[in-house]
Amino acid sequence: MVPELPVGRGRLGGNYTRLREWGHRLGPRRFAEVHQLDIRATVARLSEKPFIRVESGAFVGRFGDQEYELGPTEAGLVRAIRRMSQLRREMETEVA
Repeated sequence: MVPELPVGRGRLGGNYTRLREWGHRLGPRRFAEVHQLDIRATVARLSEKPFIRVESGAFVGRFGDQEYELGPTEAGLVRAIRRMSQLRREMETEVA
């Protein structure tokens, strides 16, 4: 049985503490097993950083093992960064 955690404004610290305490009672390995978590894979995914390079007059973004065409260099780096950020948010939403 998973304990119900309070949700609401200004309660993030309390939620984190409660999760940490609950995880501590089980121990990290058992906590991961009970909740079917792959902690190493999760940490690796959250630690990944997207990067952007110029290739044949266009910005190309890479995140994980995927490449994305972000637009021509004439459109500017700011636009390419915004597009890469948007793509990353979409990927995180799909995973969650």
